[in-house]
Parts: sequence; structure tokens; C-alpha cells
Amino acid sequence: MINGEKIKIYKNYNGDIDGWAKTSKKNERAIMDDSDWYLVESLIQDIKIVKKGLGSSDYSNDVYERLNKNCDSAETVEKLKALAENDEAPRKETFSNKIINIFKRRRRDIP
Repeated sequence: MINGEKIKIYKNYNGDIDGWAKTSKKNERAIMDDSDWYLVESLIQDIKIVKKGLGSSDYSNDVYERLNKNCDSAETVEKLKALAENDEAPRKETFSNKIINIFKRRRRDIP
């Protein structure tokens, strides 16, 4: 069951499951596990598909059923919808991405 605490954890790691897997705290792991993480990602993806009008009406109905079945409250559903809207925005740069970007810049600077 997805709740506000799980969404908060997901947001704290900017949806980066690798970062969460490597650096999450024990109390965060007690609240949320991998299956919860994948469910949040799946629901966000489904919401995006519906918002863009890429799914059938049956698909849209299935998504809303899944949201109601897997979320503890209407507030949690709204938080997921907000995440789906904001997910298009650039994410905070992760440590791995910082390293990759450093190498890319250095490669460009080499004559």
C-alpha cells in the first residue's frame, strides 16, 4: 500500500532507485521496499500515459482502479499525480551523473 511516507522517500531520492538502494537508511527500508518503489514508478508511468491520452478508456479506468486499490488515501493519489506532472522537470544531479558529466567535459576539452 502506497502512502505519504513512501512518496516522501521516493521524492527524497528523486526517483533514483540505485541511490536509494545504496544509501537508504534502515528506517527508510523498514517503511518501503523494492516492490513499493516499483509500484510508485509504475503508477507514475501509468498516470503520464493517461494524461497524454495515449491509453484507451479501459486502460484509463484500470489505472484509476489500481490507484485506488494501491493508495491509502485520495491525498496519496494526488501526490502521485503531482509527481507525474513534475517528473518532466530536470532531476537533481546524482553522484553517478556528476562523475559521467565530468568525464564528458574532460573528453570535450582534449584536443
